[in-house]
Amino acid sequence: MPPNTFPRGVTPSTPSPTPGIPEAQVDVLMRLFNLRHEDRVDKAFHWFHTDYVNHPIHDFTEFKSYYPAGSQAHTHFWRIRHFYELAGVLIERGAMDEDLFFDLFGTPAIYWERFEDVVHDLRKVWNNPRLAENFQLLAERGRRWEQSHPPKVR
Repeated sequence: MPPNTFPRGVTPSTPSPTPGIPEAQVDVLMRLFNLRHEDRVDKAFHWFHTDYVNHPIHDFTEFKSYYPAGSQAHTHFWRIRHFYELAGVLIERGAMDEDLFFDLFGTPAIYWERFEDVVHDLRKVWNNPRLAENFQLLAERGRRWEQSHPPKVR
């Protein structure tokens, strides 16, 4: 689906299919959905599940040895981090409902858990304590959301 397009029958002017959820939040969710399924982002998530999960990485130096700057894998790491940072900002600022997000995308905890050591090291190396803070907060929110929202089917 090209950027800023919506599934058949859903447009920004379509009444909210979720009663009680403002149409603007549904619009933001659909835009995030489209971003997530852009080819380059989809490839980043594929890389995570087929490559990154097989390498326990504990710091940025180790990360760079596996995935040097300029490599496609290095870019994949940052795309996933940026996707969840964006989602975290949107939820923290109230532009998107967390129930809608987690119901559609699930929790990003698995991604945060695998990126956490690298991000914490980068915060020190770059003297940037806020790096990926919204991604981290989103993962924490996602864990709480999962605790309070049992699966709908068994």
